[in-house]
Parts: sequence; C-alpha cells; structure tokens
Amino acid sequence: MIKAVIFDLDNTLYDYDLLNDAAIKNAGIWLCQQIKISYDEFTSAFEKGRYKTKEFMKNCASQHNRIIYFQKMSEILGLNPIKYSIELYEKYWGYMLDNMQLVPYAEQLIKKLCSENIKIAICTDLTTHIQHRKLRTLKIADYIDVFVSSEEADAEKPDIRIFRMTLDKLGLFENEAIYVGDNYQKDVIGAYDAGIFPVWYNPQRKKLLENPACKMLEIEQMSQLERYIFHE
Repeated sequence: MIKAVIFDLDNTLYDYDLLNDAAIKNAGIWLCQQIKISYDEFTSAFEKGRYKTKEFMKNCASQHNRIIYFQKMSEILGLNPIKYSIELYEKYWGYMLDNMQLVPYAEQLIKKLCSENIKIAICTDLTTHIQHRKLRTLKIADYIDVFVSSEEADAEKPDIRIFRMTLDKLGLFENEAIYVGDNYQKDVIGAYDAGIFPVWYNPQRKKLLENPACKMLEIEQMSQLERYIFHE
C-alpha cells in the first residue's frame, strides 16, 4: 500500500529548464545595460563561472548557488566581485519566482493525495532557502509533510542518503513510498538503489540509450500517476 509520494521539485512539479534560460537572459540583459557589454560576452562569462563553480564544489549543494555563479562571472569579466552579484541573483530568482507555475494536473493530484491521507514529501537537490521559496510560490507548501534538500542531507541525488533521510522523516519503509522525478539517472536509479519504487516523469518522451536498468513506471502526465495510485 502506498502511504507516501516523494516528489522531486525542479522539472517535475514545474518547468525549470524553460524558466532558467529566460531568467539568465533577464539578468544578463540588465548587466549588459549597466556595464555596456554584449550579451554574448555575458553568456560566455556566465557559463565559465558556472563551470568553475561546479568543477570546484563537485557534489555539494552550494554548487547550484546562483550568487556564486554571478560572483565568478564578475571575476572573469574583471568586475568588482561584490558590486553586481546580489542584483543579478535577485534579477534571476525574481524572474523565476514571478513566472513559476505547477505542471498540469499537479495541484489536483496533490490535493487528492492529501484527501486520501497519503503523505507528500519533497526530495530535491539545490539549496534549502530557494526551494522553500519555490514551494511557497507554487502555493503547495501547506500540503508538504516532509522536505529534504541535498544541502540538509549533505548528499546529491542519486546518493541513497538523501532518499533514506526522506524515508526516515516520513517514518516509513521503502515499500510504502514511491518516488517521482524527471531525471532518469538521479531520480529513477537513485530511488531504486534506495529501495523505493521509481516513477519517471518524462513529458518530453526522452529516450534511453539502452534498456531500463530497473523496474519503474514511466508517465508523461501527472494524471497518469493518479490513476496508478488509485486505480491500479
């Protein structure tokens, strides 16, 4: 019997990729106006700053912190590393939060789970602060029973520690929960290795290069998940 559904957040409950590109552009256009550089110069420096951050920090949660990307980018452009970083961070996240929407049927599904006393957990990479803000912006914070970030778990998916911490907080065994996420390697394989049945949310119908490495459910719409849980 399913007693909890554990969700990934980014690209699962909202379209992160689409918003991320637009938010970077929003911040970049602002900086270009301030210091009179081309947008190509901005994007080149931003990507170098992002790469340097991830390369140095590896698998810690702070590797995702946009203010560090913008600080590194400023250093690459020969700017004062402090002068624009906070403003760029706020331009980026301001755009993201202003334009964030739940994927179709996610709200109905979450309310249905709550009405049936099925617990809801969020198990996500990235830093805790911004993930909390996203859940409030999406207006689903009140429905969340358990939250675990890679920052708290000191482990990035697919490391099983982040999944185990989520189960521990739920007070459930592995076979009493399912995990829903968009990333095959991080979410599906990670959950499976932790003993949790994985659901691959794949609205773009991505193809695997080889046969699936584990038993899973693949869905393209959240309504399919509801049917699986309640009408299996």
